[in-house]
Amino acid sequence: MLNLFAADTILLHHSIAQLVAQIDQLNFDYANTGVSFQGVNVTRTINNAWYNTIQYGGPAQTAMKTALRAGGPADLNVYVVGHISDENGGDLLGYATFPYQYQGNPLDDGVVLDGSSLPAGASIGYNTGKVGSISSSMSIMR
Repeated sequence: MLNLFAADTILLHHSIAQLVAQIDQLNFDYANTGVSFQGVNVTRTINNAWYNTIQYGGPAQTAMKTALRAGGPADLNVYVVGHISDENGGDLLGYATFPYQYQGNPLDDGVVLDGSSLPAGASIGYNTGKVGSISSSMSIMR
């Protein structure tokens, strides 16, 4: 499940080609593990707070994941937003929950990525899809 967000009615912040490239990168990086990824469903949601003010563990993140989380423990939910901060206001490119956290709070499960880290994104040097692969490794090793 790929969940894309926009601050307004312009939903073209991240292209389908970028999403396909991110899934391709995940499959390349995990080719020797027996894990594979498919873009089963893509949602596009207009929500300024979710797009611009996601904070790790914050209320916007909780609301976003509660509203959109789909599937079970074998499904990787990826949330692509415009800006992520840590608990102290520092910028993040992405983060994920750990597998052991799923049982205690399944709605919090998933990977949150700054869209600039997608392949061909705006974060030069971090826009190859590797941020998604590294963050995903925390969520998929169940």
